[in-house]
Amino acid sequence: MRTYIIVGYAIAEPVRRAIRAILDRLWHPALNQDGSLRTGAEVAELTGMVDLPSQAQQR
Repeated sequence: MRTYIIVGYAIAEPVRRAIRAILDRLWHPALNQDGSLRTGAEVAELTGMVDLPSQAQQR
């Protein structure tokens, strides 16, 4: 099992564009820590779609 920690940050326009561009089939149900489905939540991978270091510099 792989476990990842997500760190949040302000969502700038390039990230919003990337989120809107993700195909519906690439979204997956989000899980709670106990493995149960998290109601009303989905996750998708943005790695490679946005240059995050440059986002941090724009703050």
